[in-house]
Amino acid sequence: MKKKKHYPGLIPGITAAAAVIPILCILLFSWFPEEQILLLKEAASRNDPAGMAAVLTDLTKLTAEQYRNILIASPDYLFRFWNSVKLVLPITVLQMIISVSVSYGIMLCRKRTGDVLLLLYLLLMLTPVQAAVVPNYFAIKRLHLLGTDFAIWLPGIFSPFPVYLLTKTMRKIPKEVIEAARTDGAGQWKVLTRIVIPQSKGPIIALGLLVLAEYWNMVELPLIMYTNPSDYPLSVYLSRIREDAFGLSFAASVIYLIPILLLVIYAMDDLKEGISVSSL
Repeated sequence: MKKKKHYPGLIPGITAAAAVIPILCILLFSWFPEEQILLLKEAASRNDPAGMAAVLTDLTKLTAEQYRNILIASPDYLFRFWNSVKLVLPITVLQMIISVSVSYGIMLCRKRTGDVLLLLYLLLMLTPVQAAVVPNYFAIKRLHLLGTDFAIWLPGIFSPFPVYLLTKTMRKIPKEVIEAARTDGAGQWKVLTRIVIPQSKGPIIALGLLVLAEYWNMVELPLIMYTNPSDYPLSVYLSRIREDAFGLSFAASVIYLIPILLLVIYAMDDLKEGISVSSL
């Protein structure tokens, strides 16, 4: 009796391929002129596979015109890209600094006290993000920060998710190691910077990338907190794609994906370690 062959990697492979296909389409369409994209759209609306295939296989029409328009002829898109960078980097850095500090503080608490605090953070994690939008809006308005970058930074730098997972990770550090460091005269700052952070490096980087990706794609908060549309990040622009600018939107999407992709590739080993250690 022949043994049935098993392919354990088949379903994950198909899932990964399905996730990559939209990205490849965006990359391909970013090199198409506007006329080709409109032809493809018309063929799709007519349910014409032959017409769609003819447009997709006509590689003679590929052009870098969309990228030239974004980077040179129309600097508004590039300006919005830097708006995104200006908003997301401070949020990511400050949120990780606060999360590491708070997690270390909870780790130092007695187990029962720390568990109560973690339960409170877990309840905050279960609260819908939309439920905090209105209170945040009125708080920012009372502080006279509406329409400024602080209206985005202040709600963004506090999050329960990294605190919860980093506390779980830090609790796995052997207490003997910390006690030995204290016996040698190390203070709280040395214990944090020389022992806790190095041993939690993978999860910290993994969470930092997740925070970066989350706020890199934010749409609702800038729409609510900004009063001047010129302050909107690129994510808001991409959510308002006009039918007469599909080509530009695809090229802008590619530029938008590059920073996250480069960071993930650069920190791939730390990302894998962080996911495995913190059970992300």
